[in-house]
Amino acid sequence: GAITRLKMVLYDGEPLKETQLITHDFFSTGNGRPSMWALFGDKILLGPLPPSAVKSLTLYFYREPAILVTPIDIPDVPNRFRGYLADFAAAQQLLADGRDAQYYLNSYEAGVQRYRHWAYERGRSNAKQVLNEME
Repeated sequence: GAITRLKMVLYDGEPLKETQLITHDFFSTGNGRPSMWALFGDKILLGPLPPSAVKSLTLYFYREPAILVTPIDIPDVPNRFRGYLADFAAAQQLLADGRDAQYYLNSYEAGVQRYRHWAYERGRSNAKQVLNEME
């Protein structure tokens, strides 16, 4: 799924502060150890000094769950929230038949809110799964 928001950026294991480009003259001359990060389009900028050495960069982020396409796809959604997917499917089937689906739609919307709260409020200690690495 698409990345919706960055939660934290670690440079060589140490957290960097988020800054907005509009409030900071981001790049200074020379290089050194960055202390801040900012998003610019689809790029992550480190500054105010660009890194002087190759170090690990760890990103903690939120992303939308991947879309299920085939019957064998496994949802990214944790098990405790998967029942809400069934509520959505049941609501869609009832709507296609021209029947009232409000009960299932309400259940699905409540589940979406619970999932968002769970996903956005988790601490750093709960985000341990590494999906990709790059150097």
